[in-house]
Amino acid sequence: MNQIGVFSLIDDPTIIIIDEFDRIEDSDVRVKMADTIKTLSDNAIRTNLILVGVADSVDDLIGDHPSIERAIKQVPMPRMSKAELPEIVDNGISGCRGLTIQPEARERMADLAQGLPSYTHLLARESPLNAARNERTHVTMGDLEAGIKESVDVEIRLTHYRHGFILDIDIPDILSHRMTAVAILRRNAVRTRVE
Repeated sequence: MNQIGVFSLIDDPTIIIIDEFDRIEDSDVRVKMADTIKTLSDNAIRTNLILVGVADSVDDLIGDHPSIERAIKQVPMPRMSKAELPEIVDNGISGCRGLTIQPEARERMADLAQGLPSYTHLLARESPLNAARNERTHVTMGDLEAGIKESVDVEIRLTHYRHGFILDIDIPDILSHRMTAVAILRRNAVRTRVE
């Protein structure tokens, strides 16, 4: 069954959300997505397709397809404010009975994340895990430092996994020779900034 056939089976207006579209590296998939957008638009299918991803423009996200320009709308998402990021930490901490966090560690997470919620989530996950591994229910600056190292380790491993090979080395030893974990987080935050 072709695209029109599939979407014509849907009676009610529909929304389809595809998150992390920016992680798709296969250009054929991007072309097929552009073709799908064109098909939906040309045939007045009652479906809204929402592609979510980090990019400077729609062209960077999908590719340059002039035939779909009238069918798409770019919705820029600014970085979160520094005041919003600690709320992410608070929401996570409040979901764990008895867990507390040192205010300085909470604020430092927001500083390091530089407006990017994904880094806040990562730090807010890894830092309490370090406290738990040490049989504590209070997250300290020391836990944050360990959480930073683990967060960088996780990101490096995920990046290598996405590119098809597994990294089996001691990440903290390498980082101590090249750059600090904080510098990597900041470099990535600047690189992924959407102006």
